[in-house]
Amino acid sequence: MSTAREASDGPIPIVAVDGDQLAREVPWLADLYRNWFADLAKTFGDLTVRASDNPKVALSLNVQSGPVDRYPCHVDSNPVEGLLYLTDCDVNTGGELVVGLDPDASSVEQVDANCALIYPRAGQLFFFDARRNAHYVRPMRQDGVTRAVVTMNYYTESCPEATRPPGLDEQLFVSADGAA
Repeated sequence: MSTAREASDGPIPIVAVDGDQLAREVPWLADLYRNWFADLAKTFGDLTVRASDNPKVALSLNVQSGPVDRYPCHVDSNPVEGLLYLTDCDVNTGGELVVGLDPDASSVEQVDANCALIYPRAGQLFFFDARRNAHYVRPMRQDGVTRAVVTMNYYTESCPEATRPPGLDEQLFVSADGAA
């Protein structure tokens, strides 16, 4: 992915449901994203926070299970990332979000050297600056445990959605048959 902060050893399996499908299947979630969650995101700082104009990338549901699935180290193009955790994870299960505290970190090793670990709790809503903090999700340590999170992309006047890198959506939302 173009915003990666780690070398690629090949594809990393990521199970993601895009925002178009979420809006069709769970319309109340899309409504929360555009309204209540957006209002909460505005408390993140003195920002004019805007929901994405592109429903496909506004929201996504990311699911991982087992010791192979993980989410690669990267930064995002949006200044405010919202995460709504749907499952619990802890030190025994794995699946923690690793957020680099050094804005210059450009690898997993550099992120790990100075980081915060976020262990998901179902119902927890977490916002952070996804551009400035490289982050990744560690694999699960146990089989049969699932980690599910709804990711939400928000933009600001100083960082509008137009700054999203070309081709990123195709990298993130490729179906099993290879279609974007």
